[in-house]
Amino acid sequence: MTEPLEDINLREGKFQYSKKSYRAPFKVHTIALNPCNDLIALGSKNGDISLKRSSWKQIWKLNCNNCSTLYYSTSKPSSLESLEFSPDGSLLAVGMNDGHVHIYEAETGNYKHTSRPKYLANYFASSMASTYSIRCSTGC
Repeated sequence: MTEPLEDINLREGKFQYSKKSYRAPFKVHTIALNPCNDLIALGSKNGDISLKRSSWKQIWKLNCNNCSTLYYSTSKPSSLESLEFSPDGSLLAVGMNDGHVHIYEAETGNYKHTSRPKYLANYFASSMASTYSIRCSTGC
């Protein structure tokens, strides 16, 4: 005989009073949860990104303002506005306030691509991540 499932009420339940807390390496502005595994991306306004496991073990940390490529270089740092994982969880899109979207590999933090959509970067960060992962899986 199976046990009945227990309803969890987050407002009145035991999780609200959990004494476990975690510290981030910077003041967190935005977070993203990987849809396929236990990765959590944390982002600060000044461009710091830290990827952690749900056990809070750090995988990698970088500052996306240090990203300079042939097509993207900036004289002044821009601020990070949004983070979004691709649907398969393999890529992380980072939307900046200057309109650029940077794509990184989720597991390694390796830089993949930078684009500047016509419209707002933080609105298109999620669609860029999914479009880029689909395009690369079909041969770019």
